[in-house]
Amino acid sequence: MIAEDEPLTRELLCALIREALDEQVSLIIPVANGLEAMEKLEQFPVDILLTDISMPEMDGIELIKAVDRNYPNTVKIIISGYDEFDYAKQSLKYHAQDYLLKPVESQELIAAITKGISATKQGLENSHKLGLINMHFSGKLSFLYTTNSIKDIIVGIKTKNEDKVRDVTGELVECIFREGDSLAEQKEMSHWIVSTFFICFPEMRRDDNEPACIARIKAASSPQEISHILHELFVRCMDQVSEMNSSQAKLRQIKSYIAANYSEDISLQSLSDYFGLTNAYICSLFSQYSDQNFKDYLQEVRINQAVTLLEQSNLKIYEIARATGYNDANYFARAFRKLIGMTPNEFRTKMRGD
Repeated sequence: MIAEDEPLTRELLCALIREALDEQVSLIIPVANGLEAMEKLEQFPVDILLTDISMPEMDGIELIKAVDRNYPNTVKIIISGYDEFDYAKQSLKYHAQDYLLKPVESQELIAAITKGISATKQGLENSHKLGLINMHFSGKLSFLYTTNSIKDIIVGIKTKNEDKVRDVTGELVECIFREGDSLAEQKEMSHWIVSTFFICFPEMRRDDNEPACIARIKAASSPQEISHILHELFVRCMDQVSEMNSSQAKLRQIKSYIAANYSEDISLQSLSDYFGLTNAYICSLFSQYSDQNFKDYLQEVRINQAVTLLEQSNLKIYEIARATGYNDANYFARAFRKLIGMTPNEFRTKMRGD
């Protein structure tokens, strides 16, 4: 769905998407505002919403807010003019996948939609898996769902309660063995449980954990071996979740430090010295748990602060550069243009309507 109040822009976007993604996109629904979009969505729920922000009746932010609430699986992409730059932060609140600034290059737009298509396919795959699980176990293994044993295992993992994980795993395995008519059926049930588990903990899929675990279950020669494999998987996940939580907490500390000290001379080495970590470890934190590397994140923080100063102060450009950690005003101007799409002077003039 394309929500855009400017007819020509709307038509151009439709034409561009049809030409580039004709085989991957089955239907494009153009609408002129947010209210029309919500009315159409009741009849034709879509996988991807492409919306402008400045529209009559209901603007883009209100639209993605409503879509996020009512159609949480819909991928949301915003295309906006420079005047709406401040809305970028609001769009993140409502889980917009991308915030593209006009004029949008065709390659950038198609890349964003292609990413949305991939996310939609992954979501459908997971939903299909869960649907198969429910169908497969309909009338069977009622213990799994009436006692929420998998949920209990997940809670035990997240709270590092190994005793709880061990006890509930034992009950779960006992149920499998009681209701499974043969070792082959017990393996099949265990296979589906593992698939459910990896949907709940996608981070465990790294290093081919899921296919390796399923292969071990298929090769198991006894119920006891299956029990051992499941318990080992759950405990290993508990250790990994604990490590991940610790790493994410460390990354939050680093980001908080950057937010408080962006005007200083911050580098990987200065962060390493301050936190007692290696450069490589800090880079890995950003790589694993952030959608930006360290350099891009630092630059975005500084440029966002520069945007605020350009809007709210009368400081000269070189003064803003120094206040946001840039000693070279020319380098600051290039960095600003790269991220915002215009020079600091052009941005200030546009914001003030001069």
